[in-house]
Amino acid sequence: MDYIRIGPWTLKKLICLRKYLYAYTKIIPRYFRRYCYIDTNAGPGVNKVTIKGVEKEVNGSPLIALKTQPRFTDYVFIEKKRKYADSLRKRVEELTGVKAQEIIEHVWEIKDKATRIRIVRGDCNSYAQQVISWIPPRAHCFVFIDPSGLEVDWETVESFAEVKRVELLMNFQLSGMWRCIGQGKSTERVNRCLGTSTWADIKLMNERGAISSEEAQERIVRLRLDQLKTYRFTHMPIMPVDNLRGRLLYVLIFSTRNDTAGKIMRGIMDSLKRWKGRVSEDMAAIALGVQTTLEEYSEPRQLTLERYFSRSV
Repeated sequence: MDYIRIGPWTLKKLICLRKYLYAYTKIIPRYFRRYCYIDTNAGPGVNKVTIKGVEKEVNGSPLIALKTQPRFTDYVFIEKKRKYADSLRKRVEELTGVKAQEIIEHVWEIKDKATRIRIVRGDCNSYAQQVISWIPPRAHCFVFIDPSGLEVDWETVESFAEVKRVELLMNFQLSGMWRCIGQGKSTERVNRCLGTSTWADIKLMNERGAISSEEAQERIVRLRLDQLKTYRFTHMPIMPVDNLRGRLLYVLIFSTRNDTAGKIMRGIMDSLKRWKGRVSEDMAAIALGVQTTLEEYSEPRQLTLERYFSRSV
């Protein structure tokens, strides 16, 4: 089956997701009967990363979500590439022990009394509205938007942001976007991804020397945050992800309307920000699920999320 080869820095993103879902699935079932996980760019379900010369297999976001206990009641995994979608379907079948059934063209379902899993082979921009229609009434929803480039349109993000009870974790591909902007390439693609052409004003200020490239990129991020604020998100912690040379690759943006959720994610991101590109066995072990704490990067009081569990959602 297929897999994606990742750089060690991707562990940071996977750990962030894994640790937040651990908290989410402990709290949300107290208040909601149904809760959904949606992955817009699911991949094949498995990654491979080389740590200190040794290749390790690491769960991708779909398997992280499926292995988090208690499980979500509903899952939707969207993947455009046929070979990745097929590999993911086989892995989910192996994990659940249930054969997937094609319920409509390019959509497979695995279902039992407690859980419904749907795997969609297609473009998330085309399927967003249909996926939203599958969310059960009064359910809570977590959406992971994790493109490898600029393939997710702002209209798609808007569609999910409009869901009443939703949280978004977004991989905002700042480096690739700024490269396209700087080279004057893929203008229409940038417009669709950002949902606006006002980035051209930022580019012009940078070209004239009025602002540095670093400040220009910060303004692009603020542009996205301002867009999310219009959907009444009140907490939007962010976490930059650099490669091993310290070059910024992308920014993780979390969006929620809930105080407790915002505090939990901010704590996780603040802990991970202590990791400045160095890959340790601890980081690999956390991503692999061997251990759950961030001893090397957290204060003792940040090692557990239990102190948040008693607070209202």
